[in-house]
Amino acid sequence: MMSMEKRLKQKTRIITCAIVLGAILISGCNNTNDSKNEPFDYKKLGVSEYTYENGFELKPDLRAAIQVLSSYSDYDNLIVSDERWQDFFLRNYIQSMFDGYDYKKKILKEQDGLMTKTQIEYINYSLTGEYAIFDSLENEKINCLESQNSPLVAYTITNYEYEEQGESIVLKADADFFKKGSKEEKKFVITAVLERNPYSCFDGYSIVSIKTEDVTEYEHGDEAAHKVKVYFSGDDYVMDKGLVGVEYVGSEDGVEYEMLITVHVTDEQMQYMLENKHKNFEIAYVYDKNTFSPVSTITATSVELDEAEIISSENVFFDGTKTVDTYEVTDLLDEAVSEVEVKTEKIAEYDSGEVYSISIGYESPEISGTDKGDRLNLGRFLVTKDNIYLMLEENGTPSEEEFFNDGIVVASDDDYSKIIGEVYQVEITHEDDKCIFAMWNTAIESGWYCHYEWVKGRGLTYYRSGYGAGRDAIEITNS
Repeated sequence: MMSMEKRLKQKTRIITCAIVLGAILISGCNNTNDSKNEPFDYKKLGVSEYTYENGFELKPDLRAAIQVLSSYSDYDNLIVSDERWQDFFLRNYIQSMFDGYDYKKKILKEQDGLMTKTQIEYINYSLTGEYAIFDSLENEKINCLESQNSPLVAYTITNYEYEEQGESIVLKADADFFKKGSKEEKKFVITAVLERNPYSCFDGYSIVSIKTEDVTEYEHGDEAAHKVKVYFSGDDYVMDKGLVGVEYVGSEDGVEYEMLITVHVTDEQMQYMLENKHKNFEIAYVYDKNTFSPVSTITATSVELDEAEIISSENVFFDGTKTVDTYEVTDLLDEAVSEVEVKTEKIAEYDSGEVYSISIGYESPEISGTDKGDRLNLGRFLVTKDNIYLMLEENGTPSEEEFFNDGIVVASDDDYSKIIGEVYQVEITHEDDKCIFAMWNTAIESGWYCHYEWVKGRGLTYYRSGYGAGRDAIEITNS
């Protein structure tokens, strides 16, 4: 079964061919630059030859290109026909929230967000200085405003120096480094080799190679004993013998932690965690001088279940005794209706809890049997004593492992925030006895969102979903 993150993440798979001669022959019939053996008709692309000034200046378009490209490990322009590179290029330079170069802004404005395959290949050539064919682009034009990628890491150049070597420039730049979801701020030195490319849309230069060096001065540990609360998902997070991955939940010691922590454990500790997977643990460790802040790796001195998270044998945010309840309607896919029945049905039971389906009981010729009709299915829910897990777009019964590995936590005692599928923000917050879950697309304003509110002792009291600007909205309330 496809994972939740894979459903939310829009992927572009690229199969490429790096036969430069063939590319030139394809474009050569209408190429006004044949005498220069150029692969593009720059006049048709609306590109003029760049005029170089005395000396070198790192101008905005090239600066932005280097900052984005620094996140690609050990970049070298000889890999431009590699599938991994072209996928990175499309996500970070074409279908990306990054629009920091003038040529892309101009094209998107003139073509209402569309870009041709030739324009994409030209931008790749501008960036790398090497020609590659993007054969697997399904259409001659793609919408650059759809499925926009939001980068997880970012470099910001603060200062630079350079050395001219013939037609090339060796640039050394100081840069700040940020990672989404992390409090950590790092310092890097970026070394980029640039070469003149008079028709490059990145200020007349292509990037031959980039190396990054971490020069951060880290804060060392205090050699004292500390405790941290973490969540362990189970077998999939066993990284190696004696090594597990956990998610940071909280601490009271003032130490900063990464969201994902690697823990060295004994065989007995490993077995204990596996026997109690999908739960919160309190792990004790020594913050030694070889451990840096924010903490990402520790060695456990003790591992214990966090009993404070076990509140009862049943989840207080769910009431499975109500099989049908009436909800007031604010919006229901533009249907003229004031109230609907919401059906809650138990469909399975596992060791960890019970599985329920929740659906809106409403039929209409306009929506039945359509994608809109599918929206009346609010999901499949695994209700454990600690959390409620949601599987969207499900008509069957997911397994226990599928809930734990691919589901989204929509109710819990703890506040929670993370990015999934690269563009979806997920948050859990609390107001008195109310647990509020929200998920929305951070990349585009017209993207999909959903909102669930659970009240202790009552269950689901409010639900809302739809698209930006109120399109295809559902909003129901059980007051």
